[in-house]
Amino acid sequence: MSFLDGLSKLAGNLFGGASQEQVGQAASDHIASLDPNALAGHLKDSLGTMDQSSIAALGRQLLSAFNNHTMSPADADAASNAAGTSAEEVASGNPNAVSALIDYTKEHPELLSTASQAFTSGNYAALQQMAPGFISEITSRIQK
Repeated sequence: MSFLDGLSKLAGNLFGGASQEQVGQAASDHIASLDPNALAGHLKDSLGTMDQSSIAALGRQLLSAFNNHTMSPADADAASNAAGTSAEEVASGNPNAVSALIDYTKEHPELLSTASQAFTSGNYAALQQMAPGFISEITSRIQK
């Protein structure tokens, strides 16, 4: 068994043997059900459990939401500045910068939800690193 096969098996065990598609759908459903403060709380808690590349991926996804969403009140640079940081710090995965942007994005719930759903659907490995409370909620949705 290769290293990647081992990781895939471990991830399957984490989510009760569910497929990546099932986990992604459960994560998307869970994110859609959360109010902005709860979602931001899960994301910020996850900054302490995710590796640097996953934090950077989350930061870039948040920045992308500001640049690409039609309802965005600001572009990524302006949003980062309003959050008291810079887009470069967020994109590099600085946990404090990503946390600040998450706090700012709470004021724009649709952007926070959209970015979070895109992040979890496109980053199965990062999803496995989310905070335990978030993972347990996803697992409970899969088991229903």
